[in-house]
Amino acid sequence: HQHYFTAQDVSLAQSISTSVGQAMETAHLYHQLQRYAENLEVAVAQRTRELKVERDRTRAILDALGEAVVVTDTDGTIQYVNPAAESLTGFDEAEAVGRNWRMWQSSRHRDRKFGDDNSEVYEDISQTVISGRTWQGEVNNVGNDGHLYDALLTVAPLFNPEQPDRPAGFVSVQRDITPLKEAERVRILHQEREKQAALDRLRHTFLSTVN
Repeated sequence: HQHYFTAQDVSLAQSISTSVGQAMETAHLYHQLQRYAENLEVAVAQRTRELKVERDRTRAILDALGEAVVVTDTDGTIQYVNPAAESLTGFDEAEAVGRNWRMWQSSRHRDRKFGDDNSEVYEDISQTVISGRTWQGEVNNVGNDGHLYDALLTVAPLFNPEQPDRPAGFVSVQRDITPLKEAERVRILHQEREKQAALDRLRHTFLSTVN
């Protein structure tokens, strides 16, 4: 027998074919999206591992340095101190992290003749680093136990690669120069005593000649 399809049958078949095609296309797109998500997850995991390795390597290097290293955000809030910084300042990492790095700024002077106003120095440091430049100079700081120490301080900005024109924080390196400063103080005091002794001798000679 010969079968004939009505226009309604043809329209229904076309609708079914279209729906099946759309379903297959959707399934294909979903499969591609799932593969993309899986690949992205693998890439993120790989990048996370690489960043962790890089972070651990950087921390190991900083931990091994003999100079005191402190990392802060742009407000000066401490995020990391290495063992040398713990030894120099007397603050361990747990005590230091979260506090402002000015906590060891000394308001006292070991000797007024040699001391400077540290508050002005630290303000100059902040302005210099925030502007994207490196600051270097000498400071007189106070340790956790109250002892004063002299340090050669270098402070440099840290930049975010996504915002290279705006510092994301800064890193400071302190080198204890207290023995050198003490030797300089002793040398200057010795010179002053020698000058005073020479003046006393001249005065004595002059008085002896007049008499």
